[in-house]
Amino acid sequence: MERFIRKHFWLLSGAFILIAAPVAAGSMQLLTRHIPALAPEPNVPAIVIERERITIPAQAQQAPAQPSVAVDTSTSWGDIRTVGEHAYEIPAADLQNALMRLDELSTQARVVPAFKDGQPQGFKMFAIRPHSLYAKLGLQNGDVLKRINGQSLKTPDTAMTAFQSLRESQHIELDLERGGVPVRKTYDVR
Repeated sequence: MERFIRKHFWLLSGAFILIAAPVAAGSMQLLTRHIPALAPEPNVPAIVIERERITIPAQAQQAPAQPSVAVDTSTSWGDIRTVGEHAYEIPAADLQNALMRLDELSTQARVVPAFKDGQPQGFKMFAIRPHSLYAKLGLQNGDVLKRINGQSLKTPDTAMTAFQSLRESQHIELDLERGGVPVRKTYDVR
């Protein structure tokens, strides 16, 4: 019997899925009838998790409704000034404006997790659009973002913590790797 199971494992597992899937679907329908909160919301796109990226629909990224705040809708990012090779000045209003428009920022570059020897290193940037906020901040295709203000970007939790700290920061230090060489970019919020 054991030899039969080993020999026909894939066939048996396929049969199990064919039997279990309808049972699971029926159980889910039964649960959603009695616990409405478990029912999926209609017309809400799903978050897609792939090996090299996570795709979050724009609707899922939106924060809960906030009081109305005047937001500059221009996308020029022209007020960011370069004051040194890796030093920049950012108007506080531009930083807040950027942090409120994450859906727009997500279209200006691709960001994927970066790994080295199987270990997470941070996030790799590519397909950066010219004249985008990322380009104005001096980021280039292939840069691997490693730390923001000393906080590691190796895990999603630490990346979120680092990202949330940007709202109150007056000075931002971004550690990255460019072509295998460490680079530190500094941004003064004025």
